[in-house]
Amino acid sequence: MDHLNFMRLKNAQRDDCVFLPRAACVALALFAFAGCATAPRTGAVPRVTINGTTYALLAPFCESRSIKHAYDQLTRTITLSSGAHQVVMAVAESTVLVDGSTQRLRHAPDIYNGSLVIPDTFRQQMESLLGNIAPHVAAVVAGFQKIKRISIDAGHGGRDPGALGKRGLREKDLTLDLAKRLAAVLERQGIKTTLVRSSDSYISLDDRVRIANDAQADLFVSIHVNASRNRSVSGFEVYHISNKVSDTDRAMTSLRAGPLPVGGVSFADASSDVKATVWDLIHTYNRGESTELARAICRNIGCSLAAREKGVKTANFCVLRGTAIPGVLVEVGYISNPRESRLLEDGSYRQSLAEGIARGLRDYDRSLVAAPRDGQDQAQYSKSMR
Repeated sequence: MDHLNFMRLKNAQRDDCVFLPRAACVALALFAFAGCATAPRTGAVPRVTINGTTYALLAPFCESRSIKHAYDQLTRTITLSSGAHQVVMAVAESTVLVDGSTQRLRHAPDIYNGSLVIPDTFRQQMESLLGNIAPHVAAVVAGFQKIKRISIDAGHGGRDPGALGKRGLREKDLTLDLAKRLAAVLERQGIKTTLVRSSDSYISLDDRVRIANDAQADLFVSIHVNASRNRSVSGFEVYHISNKVSDTDRAMTSLRAGPLPVGGVSFADASSDVKATVWDLIHTYNRGESTELARAICRNIGCSLAAREKGVKTANFCVLRGTAIPGVLVEVGYISNPRESRLLEDGSYRQSLAEGIARGLRDYDRSLVAAPRDGQDQAQYSKSMR
């Protein structure tokens, strides 16, 4: 898609816009059908009302049909794609391009509590076209297939409030709320979850690592809120373990911390060198998986929320260094930034964050189904590691 041409089109006079021709309608129908062929609808799409107009949340709508979606914050352009078909639109602009042909909407896409939304009339149009072409497609639940349990760590707690914002906003309260919301979303999709902390309690970093490892989970997600002396700094970012951290050093630390988490094999009589080598292999494998997990979460939050994406980063965080499973640390925003602080205070925005993280986790799970790493089936790997 030529975005320059779209920018020219959306700045043109409304009288110059044309309604979608029949050929483009067919393309739009095929576009909708292509998404449903892989993941048909899974239930009602969340809706909101803005100034009397009903809008549908974009991310859940696309997710239910496996439609790829991306948001360019600079141009505020939304791109949807499925197969060879593409739809391009922009926030606050009524002109839409469908496979290169223009359509004018009565109401433009918008942003509601940090989430991208599209007019429900446009969603209904797509639903109608879909229904005419494929009424026989049955609804299925597109849930997790490989990942079975996830350990969720709410940062800080108890005597450690974490970062502080205005009007009494505290990081420890936000992370606990987000952790519980994420757990609820995942459990509705059949995932078992373990909360490292489920109340306003202080837990040391070493104990967080121990709880996460004892949970026998497949993945570890730590949730935090950022802060900066520069109040203009904003955005979310997802961390995985730094490449500067030696897996060999991590292996020696893990060797001293406890037994190998490998089921079906006894290492009681194995030498320390053998055990360290196995731990090294575990941490090396988890490093690669953590990178893929971080990318999946970052990509999904960036597509579903109108927040600045700072991308995937690396760090030597204790909770990432010590866990025996793939893990990431998510910084959901800056409590020091006035705009993001107001968003984080809003329960619906925190729910959108939780759902975005969950979608990233599910995308990671799907990548394991589509192409297991180095021929290794993740479910079998997870079981072998217990």
